[in-house]
Amino acid sequence: MTPPRQLLLGTATACASVVAGVVSWNTFVARADSPPATIASQFAALHESPLASAPASAMRELRSIHDWSYDQARTVGPHMYLAEHDGVLCELVVPGSGGCTDRLDPSGVWLFGDMTRRYGSETAPFDVHLYGFAVDGVSSVDVTASGVTTSLSVRHNAFETTLRNVTFVDISEVNVVKESGETLRLDPAAYFPRVPRTD
Repeated sequence: MTPPRQLLLGTATACASVVAGVVSWNTFVARADSPPATIASQFAALHESPLASAPASAMRELRSIHDWSYDQARTVGPHMYLAEHDGVLCELVVPGSGGCTDRLDPSGVWLFGDMTRRYGSETAPFDVHLYGFAVDGVSSVDVTASGVTTSLSVRHNAFETTLRNVTFVDISEVNVVKESGETLRLDPAAYFPRVPRTD
């Protein structure tokens, strides 16, 4: 497999930081399977005229990742942005991740997660901010954590939610549901570090 041409600010494994009692992990996975230079064409939101263009602040952030002239850049959700350069797909979530890829794995989902303490204390409960982007034809991403399944609807190729009182290790299933009814199961261990609970 050929690695993507550009992958920045996403992490192949968890990146951990402790600041003022806040523990945060961010994970990024985009495995190479789709043909290069065609991935952006599978995201209709980039070409939906009713969607607002990405604001200047988001464009500055994207250009700090790659100083490119972006063909399209749209606001696809609250503080969620997609952009395109020569068929390469770029994303920015504030706060969260930012990066570019020219391919995704067969699920067509670009999945991210941030695990943080709810407030600045070593005993505060963990929450997981789960978010990402999906190709056209994906209707939802269903996540099971601590025995509870949450369905994240895909709108404008984007999805996001915050799972309360959850750590990455509590996530037991991730299923990609397509509009056709087909369901693809993802392995949570391939996307999220298996960090044991400390509370």
